[in-house]
Amino acid sequence: MKGLEWMTTEATDLRALPITSGSNFRELGGYQAMNDQHIKYHKVLRSGRLAPLNQADLTYLDNYGTRIDVDLRSADEVKQAPDKVPTNATYKYLPVFDYDQTQNSQSLK
Repeated sequence: MKGLEWMTTEATDLRALPITSGSNFRELGGYQAMNDQHIKYHKVLRSGRLAPLNQADLTYLDNYGTRIDVDLRSADEVKQAPDKVPTNATYKYLPVFDYDQTQNSQSLK
């Protein structure tokens, strides 16, 4: 994939956010776009789960500048584990699929 050749384990580790109660929080800033520009830092994050976030992690995300939570999961996944959203962020539900085609809501495995 163009622009990712330089990525090493060390560089990837630097993108991981110190969230202790959620999973796989990553900074996407710095990646090169197809037009050779780069995504700005502190603009786009990705994560695994926001449902288990504790108050310290929600505060961290608020201070980091999180302002919009875009939830791409199915309705079943959202119902089972609704996102906890940082105080200053707005929640947007924009599912990729009408139903859980990945069967991700069936099990955490």
